[in-house]
Amino acid sequence: MSDTASTVILGGREIQMDAARNLMDDGLCEEIHGTVDNDQDFLDAYLAAHEAKFGTPFVLA
Repeated sequence: MSDTASTVILGGREIQMDAARNLMDDGLCEEIHGTVDNDQDFLDAYLAAHEAKFGTPFVLA
């Protein structure tokens, strides 16, 4: 992931990646870190991993 603030698409909405990251499970993020090329790919991988682990979609509260 990049060190600069970026926007990603979640549920058809453009959001700030750093805002989403603050709500993500740290363990899942560590598993994904370094396996993708950009923030959107990170988010997409996280969404799949979150649903697999918790049985529910990741949503921003």
